Amino acid sequence: GYDEETVEPFLAYQRRSFGRSRFRLFEDFFEDFLHEPTDHGVYHRMLDDFEAHCEAAYRSAAVLPGVEAYLQILEQRGEPRFVVSGTEQNQLRGVLGRKGLDSAFEEILGSPETKIANTSSILENHGLQAASGAFYGDALADFECALALGLDFVFVASRALDPQPILDQAARCRNFRSIDSFMELITDA
Repeated sequence: GYDEETVEPFLAYQRRSFGRSRFRLFEDFFEDFLHEPTDHGVYHRMLDDFEAHCEAAYRSAAVLPGVEAYLQILEQRGEPRFVVSGTEQNQLRGVLGRKGLDSAFEEILGSPETKIANTSSILENHGLQAASGAFYGDALADFECALALGLDFVFVASRALDPQPILDQAARCRNFRSIDSFMELITDA
């Protein structure tokens, strides 16, 4: 293990960085907190442990109320739907598959690629314009992706670890909306 003086600041950093790739977070642990080269054996054990922890959490997590109905509305309108996440891509696809949601999306992309890289790839590969799209998310990394690419942002504030940093910057986004539930989007549809 590592001493508390190293671990506690890293855990605080991890909470502030919610939504970022675990690959990058653990690289940052070695580089910025231990100030030493990455020990690849330890790095991969950390990734495996984190994956197991996430898998248990994902298995017990329920689909948010209104998500399935809202996805059906978007499908009926012919609007393309994608998932871009900081979760490791194979794990992400497995989780969505087990919850029966994978077929609702045209493409599901996760880490180790960044959200900006994956979203850019989707826009380019599907011939989409950012100005006509929206990114739905609960993390600062989601907001930063929307901002960087010129997408609207729908902030699922009720799911954010700390919504205030995003709410404080909302005016920077072209079109920003904060919701607590996807049910709000269904009633607006």
